[in-house]
Amino acid sequence: YSSRDGGGFAELITVDSGTLIDNGVVGPLNVQDGVNGSGYDAVNDVLYGINRDLDALVTINRVTGNATPVGGLGLDYFNGAAEFHNGVLYAFVQDLGSQTLVFGSVNTGTGAFTAIRTIDTYDPNGTTFMSLALVPAPASLGLLAMGGLVASRRRR
Repeated sequence: YSSRDGGGFAELITVDSGTLIDNGVVGPLNVQDGVNGSGYDAVNDVLYGINRDLDALVTINRVTGNATPVGGLGLDYFNGAAEFHNGVLYAFVQDLGSQTLVFGSVNTGTGAFTAIRTIDTYDPNGTTFMSLALVPAPASLGLLAMGGLVASRRRR
């Protein structure tokens, strides 16, 4: 899924996973500016988005496209990205108030953003493109591998 400007209003679209080409419109998001970052909670089957017009977290109906506000982030942001990892919705946002790039988590029950780390300052008149990808650190992968070795050794 992705969102785009549908000629004056934002809409949810599906994207072909192989070619990344627009498959078609699901429906209007019914929130100005659409979503700037989204994350899917597979456990609870919920698609979340961050809307910069409302400065809020929204849930998105994948059948109709309709976005429903959950609650405000607690900051004025311009752009952002989001991703679910281990049951937590993480986000990277441009905070207009402090003019900083901030990494944090979003409470999916209230919409509140909690800063984990300020990354850097930015020029609000400069670039607006952002992305977020959560990748386990090499040390974490090593621990996972060691845990797998221990588990396989115990079975013998």
